[in-house]
Amino acid sequence: MMSSPQQYESNSETPPASAWVRFLRSYGPTSNNLTMFDEYVSGALDRAKIQPISISTPLLDDMVQHIESSAPGSLLIAGTAGDGKTYHCRALWTQIGGDPKVWASKGNVKEHCLADGRMAVFIKDLSEFNGDESDFSLQRLENSVLGGDNSEIVILV
Repeated sequence: MMSSPQQYESNSETPPASAWVRFLRSYGPTSNNLTMFDEYVSGALDRAKIQPISISTPLLDDMVQHIESSAPGSLLIAGTAGDGKTYHCRALWTQIGGDPKVWASKGNVKEHCLADGRMAVFIKDLSEFNGDESDFSLQRLENSVLGGDNSEIVILV
């Protein structure tokens, strides 16, 4: 059932069909292939003011369980471009209480203080860092995994 513009103004929960169609186009191929990336789709959601299409996150419960266990170690989310790494990372961020607005803000490193005082450090794309930035992020990962430092858990995509 489609809404007329007059109905939309009185019912803010039903976007006009044009907004939905524009958003769906963000999932289609483009000349610059930005649609492959969760970051682009997240921005399209905000602009269209609609709810996202959600996909299953079969490993999310295991990732949350690891974080809540307080066991030393970190998480590496690996795969090819467009297969859902950032989608899973964002789902984990929100599942453990991270603010979606912080996630959407600029920057590849996001930090969230967990209820037990540890810091969850999300590194969204190590390939975009320069030498010093990547060295610092890799040092945090090394301390978490090899050094037994349990004050931080690094989630690296």
